[in-house]
Amino acid sequence: MAIEIFISYAHEDSEFHEELNKHLMPLKLAGLVSVWHDRMIPPGANWEEQIDSALERCSIILLLISANFFASNYCFGKEAKRAMERHCKNEALVIPVILSPCEWQIAPFDKIQVLPGGGDPVTSWKTHDYAWVQVAKSIKDYAVKNNIMNNVENYIHDELKDLLIRFLCFYRGYLFNVPRICKWGSKQQGFSKIKQYKEEEIDKVLKFLTAEGTVKARKGRLGGATLLYI
Repeated sequence: MAIEIFISYAHEDSEFHEELNKHLMPLKLAGLVSVWHDRMIPPGANWEEQIDSALERCSIILLLISANFFASNYCFGKEAKRAMERHCKNEALVIPVILSPCEWQIAPFDKIQVLPGGGDPVTSWKTHDYAWVQVAKSIKDYAVKNNIMNNVENYIHDELKDLLIRFLCFYRGYLFNVPRICKWGSKQQGFSKIKQYKEEEIDKVLKFLTAEGTVKARKGRLGGATLLYI
């Protein structure tokens, strides 16, 4: 699945934005990423709502840093602020890309690893292409790793989901909470594989099964743990 990228930039830096988009094209063609920027806003649409929606949706947020970026109340005052809030909550990955010399080291994102490597501005490279290749490669490496992790997580999720459904169907009519499934259930014949999973993983999958209606839940006596059954 392609990772969505939001590009935040000052319009005075449109030339850099266009260069970056060209270097991200191989990643887009490979299905690794999709890119959103304000030039994609359709005519007649509420531009602020469109930007806010994309900023909340995208997994990677690129901040194209320059003096122009800092001078833009919207870029630095709103987009970068919201981006950092999501970054701190691990909801998105913020990557500052240094376009030209500026005092970015005193910005709120000074502790985040910037691109190009070493914080050398794009303008300081022999040609911009060398800098953009490094930026694109870093994003590609992250996208590939993310896809591998997602595939592993999806596999674990599906395997565990089937195991828990089998367990609850076998013990239909019994009431279970997560700790009892982990401790007692894993000792039952045919269900020893339960012990291979962490309690948090089992809890996550059971919440998914409850939300889709496969598993039913009710509160225990006196406000105790949620009890699960099929």
